Amino acid sequence: MKQEVSLLESSFQEWCRREENSIHIHTNLSLFAQGPLDRCVRSTSEIHQTELLVSIPPSAYLHYKSDDPFFVSLSEISPSSSSISPTFSLALRLLHEKSLGSKSNFYAYLNILPEKFTNGDNFTKEVIEALSGTSLGPLLHSSTDYSPLHQTFDRFILPLLTSSTKLFPDPSYQNFPAFLWAVSVIKTRGFFSPNGDGPYLLPVLDLFNHRTDPPSDSSSATHHPDTRPQLLGQNFELRAEQPIPAGREVFSCYGKLSNAELLFTYGFVEEETPYDGVFLSAQTIICGAENRGIPKKRSELRFEKLKEIGVQSSTGVTLSREDLIPGELLTIMQVMMMEDEEFEMFVESPVELDDLEEDDAEYVLSVYALIVAVAQAKLKEYKTNLKEDMKSLAQGKLEKMMRDAVVIACNEKQMLYSIIAQMKEEASRLAKEVDDESEEERMPKKRVREPETKKNKGKKKKNKK
Repeated sequence: MKQEVSLLESSFQEWCRREENSIHIHTNLSLFAQGPLDRCVRSTSEIHQTELLVSIPPSAYLHYKSDDPFFVSLSEISPSSSSISPTFSLALRLLHEKSLGSKSNFYAYLNILPEKFTNGDNFTKEVIEALSGTSLGPLLHSSTDYSPLHQTFDRFILPLLTSSTKLFPDPSYQNFPAFLWAVSVIKTRGFFSPNGDGPYLLPVLDLFNHRTDPPSDSSSATHHPDTRPQLLGQNFELRAEQPIPAGREVFSCYGKLSNAELLFTYGFVEEETPYDGVFLSAQTIICGAENRGIPKKRSELRFEKLKEIGVQSSTGVTLSREDLIPGELLTIMQVMMMEDEEFEMFVESPVELDDLEEDDAEYVLSVYALIVAVAQAKLKEYKTNLKEDMKSLAQGKLEKMMRDAVVIACNEKQMLYSIIAQMKEEASRLAKEVDDESEEERMPKKRVREPETKKNKGKKKKNKK
């Protein structure tokens, strides 16, 4: 098997060097080095900053283009095919190339593509269950038996695949598993240009593994990605953004993405990413408010009004590691607590209520308590608790897809417990300050003796008589 893989890799590298493809690859790059978990791109010798690593011309990549001969032929067979999304259109092009077999100009590239994927479209029922309650929950269908993607295939894609034996000569690619494979290739390996065009399938560029780009205030260069794709003219390029020592894996950056986004799109997670978040839906916030005695109907009406006036643009609030208590959440918490008259005034002149005046300690403590109630309501939405998650991860017996799902759930719960701890700490500090002030007011004040003057001296003598 290793020998077979090696032959496929050699064929691919030979394909890259063909004159009609003209793919530039830095001589100090090994494209199929062995990484900790899988294959990776590694430097064989030092690479200097700004050096060109890879350049891919249009002749060597796949993307949707209306005047491409394949798409022209497809639109002639079925005029409605032009309304299909770019991702599904490119999936059809990929299946066309697969159907051609060794006659395809991209045959060597197709042979090195993975056969199985672990991103959102390939989640098992068990993984969907494990992700219930997480930020990915609303994006997942409850059953994998007949997914929305499968419905799209039956309704729009299958008629196209069976419409032309010239475009799709091999019937073994005229089924849903083949289409799911093609869509998975595009979602996990596709690129978009800076202006949003795409997706593009870029041979060689899609071999580089991802490393998260840290926040701008991070000073550790060792944790920065080495490169990221750029579109210059019609060529996609990678340049070294920092010196790359010999023998190290070379990382690209897919974007500033949370683990939930990485898993859903690409099928993997990182142990730590600063862009992780927790989504608090409107229903979660309303449930937390109800637990604090705020009527459910009133909260629902206020949420609708907030969306209507543009204060609340989505169906909830996303918390991030960088901003556990965003201004948007503080605003909603205070709006939930307003009396009707105060709320009407707020609607007429809405502002972000992201500052809490600690002069009114009782009010601030109520806001803190409401945030805690919402966080606790969110924790109840998960199928497992944090202790169970930590135990599952420590045992090391989970399959990769399930382990990644547990990592996401675990990270979200840790963030929620951090919020609860932070609010309780702030509440404790504020309560102590209030107690100290009250204690000061209760203490008997020392009587200050009035200085003796000629004027009050006479008065004192008079009082003595």
